[in-house]
Amino acid sequence: MMRSAVAERATDAGLGTQRANDVVIAVHELAVNAVQHGPGRGRLRVWMRGADLVCQVTDDGAGAAGEAREPGRPSWRIEPGHGIWLVHRLADDAVMLAGPGGATATVSFSAAPPPRPVPADPLPADQGPPGPMPLPPGG
Repeated sequence: MMRSAVAERATDAGLGTQRANDVVIAVHELAVNAVQHGPGRGRLRVWMRGADLVCQVTDDGAGAAGEAREPGRPSWRIEPGHGIWLVHRLADDAVMLAGPGGATATVSFSAAPPPRPVPADPLPADQGPPGPMPLPPGG
């Protein structure tokens, strides 16, 4: 439910499908951290700030000490702990703050259209730019 709501907000903000998927992945990772490393729950806020879609996940404090695995729960095939790294790679900006009262993670994604590409030089590679233009007499 959270992922579909975030995807809808991202597309409503004008992000393309791939960029909206980036938002969903980043917010999901932040929510997982709030649940696993915080008190087991968190809050998500999503809003526009200018041309940026901003997502903020907060929790109310530290969870249980240690990272003990539940009995019978299989270990990961790879080492966990790459979520925040991934968030920083996907978001245009990411700020993580933590203290005794809880943690706040805020990420933003530009919803502005990307800059227009500079057109390629229309001249063939073996031709240089045209020479100087002659000026009319008296000009």
